[in-house]
Amino acid sequence: MKIIFVHGTGVRLPAFEATFNTVKAHVAHFLPAASVTGCYWGDHGSDIGKGLSVPLYDQARAINQQTPEDEALAEWALLYDDPLVELRLLAARTSGDIAFDGFGDSPVIKVRKALAELRNAIDTGTWPPVPGKVDGSAVAAIEAIDNLPELDSAIAEGVQFGKNSGKGLDPLIELLARAVTAGWVQAQMTTGSPVVPSTTRDALQLAAFHLMGGSGAQVRGVVGDIVSFVTKPLRTFLGAVVADPVLQVAAWGGRTYRHSIANAATPAVGDILLYQARGETIRSIIAKAVADAGETPVVLLAHSLGGIACIDLLISSPPPQVKAVITAGSQAPFLYEIGALTQLQQPAALPGHMPSWLNIYDRDDLLSFKAEAILGNGARVSDCEIRSHQPFPASHSAYWDNVEVWKRIAGFLETLGT
Repeated sequence: MKIIFVHGTGVRLPAFEATFNTVKAHVAHFLPAASVTGCYWGDHGSDIGKGLSVPLYDQARAINQQTPEDEALAEWALLYDDPLVELRLLAARTSGDIAFDGFGDSPVIKVRKALAELRNAIDTGTWPPVPGKVDGSAVAAIEAIDNLPELDSAIAEGVQFGKNSGKGLDPLIELLARAVTAGWVQAQMTTGSPVVPSTTRDALQLAAFHLMGGSGAQVRGVVGDIVSFVTKPLRTFLGAVVADPVLQVAAWGGRTYRHSIANAATPAVGDILLYQARGETIRSIIAKAVADAGETPVVLLAHSLGGIACIDLLISSPPPQVKAVITAGSQAPFLYEIGALTQLQQPAALPGHMPSWLNIYDRDDLLSFKAEAILGNGARVSDCEIRSHQPFPASHSAYWDNVEVWKRIAGFLETLGT
């Protein structure tokens, strides 16, 4: 029996060689009677070339050259993910009880009255003044703030900041306005509505600020200092992680790093897009690897996009030597379900000539999917769940050094008598 290992998306020669060495070692241990060969197709994958289609590709800026616009984008990115993040960060900085001079309402009461004023504006339709978008999400945004366990601590630190800066409650009200605005915008995004324009968002924030009693002199350049104050602990972190292209998109504005983002994303995402457009090249490379095995029974062992290509090949023109296919972290079942699997249109079943298929997935690998429920239907398809206990995306590359994976593979092949 010969095992042919087919790599996945984004893999180029150095990474392939390292992974293949791992595969060879485990095959020798768990399947000593089998031989294994690699099927490398990465040189036929995508390439960004000169990046002429990418804006700012040749104008990457240094990390320490961030503009105020970059910082504002990063701050809103945090708020869109968690509208209460700035209030939580403010609460974490508190160092004592709320300052109160004994006259009038306490700061806590003043803030809760301010929230009540905004709630009244929501109930009367004054806020948010956006036609067709007045719904319960604005009320939910207010209630989320009101129910925040750390609210009193945030108020304490906000009052102290206002006292030190001579701005009174304006800085704290600014954060509340940002939180409720971000909560409302986030709700619109989750419903599939078009993204709220930044000009509308900023106008809503300013209106909320005034409705809650903010002074007429509020400008971001002054009161906005509190935003820098509360997000300061994150700035070192964000500066440290910008080497990660995924985080660069959110950290200080992805446009600054389009050169590195495009370079890093092209092999992985580009390979998938290239395969969907012209996948016959990769399939022909796999078919040749099988043909080179001669009459020896073959098992295809494929990862990620390699699994898609193998399944497509076995559906359309199956080499007779292939007795089984094993996929790990494959998107083939998902592509079939959404009608995007190249060689099989839903609801058509797998052809009768399809060999036995073991599909290995990990619930923590967001690029792995189950096949049996949707593609089984009498065919010899079986799912096998394993757990790498790695976070994504590390989980997507954690199959080949996992002993449990190889035990399942050995057991599967034993049942087939191969």
